[in-house]
Amino acid sequence: MIIISIILFIFLALMFLISYILLRKTSHPKFFTTEETIEIEKGKGYLTNYFDLPKEDYTISSYDGYELHCTYIPAASDQQKVIIVTHGHTYSKWGSVKYLMLFRDLGYHAIIYDDRGHGDNQPAPITMGYKEQKDLMCVIEDTRRRFGENCYIGLHGESMGSAISLQVLASHPPIHFVVSDCGYSDLIFFTKMFAHVNYHIPGLLIDLASILSRLLYGYWLSQVSPISTLSDNKIPICFIHGASDTFIDPCNAVRMYQADAGYKELHIFPNAGHAESYATAPEEYTKIVHDFINKVESEDGFNEYKKA
Repeated sequence: MIIISIILFIFLALMFLISYILLRKTSHPKFFTTEETIEIEKGKGYLTNYFDLPKEDYTISSYDGYELHCTYIPAASDQQKVIIVTHGHTYSKWGSVKYLMLFRDLGYHAIIYDDRGHGDNQPAPITMGYKEQKDLMCVIEDTRRRFGENCYIGLHGESMGSAISLQVLASHPPIHFVVSDCGYSDLIFFTKMFAHVNYHIPGLLIDLASILSRLLYGYWLSQVSPISTLSDNKIPICFIHGASDTFIDPCNAVRMYQADAGYKELHIFPNAGHAESYATAPEEYTKIVHDFINKVESEDGFNEYKKA
C-alpha cells in the first residue's frame, strides 16, 4: 500500500510538473525584444514608410496601475476615426505597423501599443487575454478622452491580439467594428487541440495547468473565451484566418463566425500560415478590410461621426 501511494504521489507530481511547464510557456515565454521585432518587420518591408510619419509615444496607466507603452500615428484626415491595433504573443507593437497602414488609407488615426509583459513594458505574466482585455479597455477609454466621446473606434487584432480584441466585447466597449485575424476561439479548446496534435499530450494536463493558473495568476484558462462574448454581440466582426495555419487551427475562426450574433464576415486565405494572411495576399487582404470598413461605416451612417 505504501509503495502504491508513493508511486501515485510521484505520478501526480510529474503530471503537475508537466502542466506547470506548459503554463510557463504561455505566461513567461521567450520574447522577441523591441529591437528584434523592428529588424524582423524591416526585413519584411513593412516599415518602409513608417519612420517618415508623424507620431507620438506615450504611456497610459491600466486598471491595476500597470504602465502600457503606446504610439499614436495621426492620419492626414482630420476625421475622428481611430483604429487600435493589438499584436500577438511574444511580439511587440512594431508588428502592428503593417496593419495600421491599411486603415490610414481610409482616414483612420492609429494607436498601437505593447501588450502586457511585451515590448517596452515591464515584465509581467501573460494571461492570454484575461488581464490584457482589461488593458485594451483602458486604451479605448483613453482614446475617447483624447478624441472625444463620439470618436469612431475600430479594433484590429492578430493572434492573441485577436483574442484580446474579442474578449473585450464582454465589457461592451464603445467601438464600431473588429477585424479579428487568426485568433483562438477559446483558450482551453485551442491549447488542448494544439497539445494533442503536436505533442500527443492528453487534455487532462491542460486542465491541471488551469488549476495552476488559478493558483499562480488568479484566473482559470476557461475564463479566456472570446467565443463566449459573441452570442449577443452587435459589433460587426471581420474574421480572417490562414487555411494552412498549424498553430491556431482555422476552425477557431469558423466556430466564432458561427457563434456570432451580429454582422460578420469570414475570409479564409488559401496557403496562408499563422499570421501570414496579409503577407500571402496583401492586395486581397487590403480589399477585404476596406470593403468591410466601408460597409460598416455606411450602415452606421458615418456622417454623424465626422468632425464638424
